[in-house]
Amino acid sequence: MKCPYCGGETDANRPFCRHCGKRIDSMQVEPVPNSRPGGDLPPYGAGGNSSAPYSGRGKESRSRGDILMIVIGVILAAAAVGIAVFILTHMVGSDTTVRRKDSSVSAESRKTESKKTESPAAANSGTESKESGTEAVAPSGDAAATQAPTETPTPVPTETPIPALAAAYSYGSMPGEIASLFRVTITDGEATSELHQKEGIYDNSPQMVYDGDPVTSWQHGTEGNGTGQQLRFTFNTANIRAICLKLGNWRTPDLYRQNSRPSRMQLTLGGETVDVSFTDNMQNHYIVFNRPVPAADILITITAAYDGADYNDCCISEMELYAE
Repeated sequence: MKCPYCGGETDANRPFCRHCGKRIDSMQVEPVPNSRPGGDLPPYGAGGNSSAPYSGRGKESRSRGDILMIVIGVILAAAAVGIAVFILTHMVGSDTTVRRKDSSVSAESRKTESKKTESPAAANSGTESKESGTEAVAPSGDAAATQAPTETPTPVPTETPIPALAAAYSYGSMPGEIASLFRVTITDGEATSELHQKEGIYDNSPQMVYDGDPVTSWQHGTEGNGTGQQLRFTFNTANIRAICLKLGNWRTPDLYRQNSRPSRMQLTLGGETVDVSFTDNMQNHYIVFNRPVPAADILITITAAYDGADYNDCCISEMELYAE
């Protein structure tokens, strides 16, 4: 039979058209010529049950189809939103996991660097802790990440101790150590006493010790043979290394024997003191220190003296200072 709505061929026993889906079981259908031999088929709905098509049912079917399409659209939209939310959540979770892994790797790197720079004392302490049965608990998590690496202390260089001041004594020819040194200019001198002779023809002040003339000399002016007398000489700061002394009265060999002359002295310079003993002879006496002594003055204290044959006046004719 033919559908009265779309004209398509459909099964006479079906209540709906197979092409357009409209209800056709209660409608009067015009007989369709039968192409087979034997005559025409009876019209659909014979027996008084046929009726004309009802246009209202077609509108109702279209309305239901629209509602179905809307519901399907809403379901598809909800599914799309759900999928989008799932994808975004998965992406954020993956990023957080990567960051946590990076943070964990960074913490492990800092812990490794801390172990590399750990001081020997800390390593020994850890060994002793294990031997005593106490297990150290390593920091983890945020505490390990924020723990600052241990700095290895910089070793402080140990200063070489300065040896005590010592002096090598000799007399006669100049020691070889002095040949490379320069002579220091003495600028002033003073003494605890000096001899003023009645005639006034000789100057016996301490300035005679550094005037460059061995004939002149300082002579003390108090009782005794000069033991306990002091002389101080000043100069520009220098690293003193050696001293040359002409002890006694060098005006003549007879006056050398007639006057007193130091046999032992205490030399103080640069805050350090050294004792020196001298032989009794009219020669140059050399004192060479074991190291340079920075100083701007020298204090001479006579601690013993050789007595003169005729006079007790203790004499020093010349002094020369040598520095590096």
